[in-house]
Amino acid sequence: MELDRVSWAELEPAFIGTWGWPNGKYEGEHMCIVGPTGSGKSMFQNHIIKRRADSRGSYVYILATKPADKEMKKLGWPIVNTWPPPWDKRKQVIFWPKITGMLDGSQEKQKYDIVQFLDQIWQEDANCILVFDEIAYLEDELRLGRIINRYWREARTQHISIVAGTQRPRNVSRNMWSQTTFAVGFKPDDEDDAIRTAEILGSRKEFKDQLMALKRHEFIIVEKRNHEAYISKLGT
Repeated sequence: MELDRVSWAELEPAFIGTWGWPNGKYEGEHMCIVGPTGSGKSMFQNHIIKRRADSRGSYVYILATKPADKEMKKLGWPIVNTWPPPWDKRKQVIFWPKITGMLDGSQEKQKYDIVQFLDQIWQEDANCILVFDEIAYLEDELRLGRIINRYWREARTQHISIVAGTQRPRNVSRNMWSQTTFAVGFKPDDEDDAIRTAEILGSRKEFKDQLMALKRHEFIIVEKRNHEAYISKLGT
């Protein structure tokens, strides 16, 4: 099935208005975003969470782990490296526990800080959006798969919506597609990543070739709730 190209300006109002409100009832709803460096993944991720925060006053907590990220800083939100932040910086905040060097101890400190952060976020009626800017790093390098999988499976009951991005679709658990309502895929670097990304979107057969045919910064967005899928692009 060939997907229709629909401008994001046309799709966005309904997306922002219904994300987290399935069937008119407030509930956490998860999203995953997959794309290589330079694809537009981070730009799209930050655009939608800012629009959600601006339009609905959502609490948003971003867990940033990259050594540097210009797109993240463009949000203009407070950046902290310890948790919890001061009360006046708690509504939309970027938690960025950076590695200070190449030694193993630095990464272990980062892992410890992230575990403490995730433990404190996990509470009844948390009512927030939790953003993982590179979930494969958390699962594959920091070995936090058990905690991340629990978030995928149970965060909705805490009224937590997850937005998870990754450049490496082969290094994430199956919960990344089985527990998401929305899945977004940008053009992969190679056919192996196209297969994995297509599976995350919902169908290797339906989406692999269309992913490889995407133009610069285009993406496929799938809403599993209503079985809808489109090709779109920011700024159109």
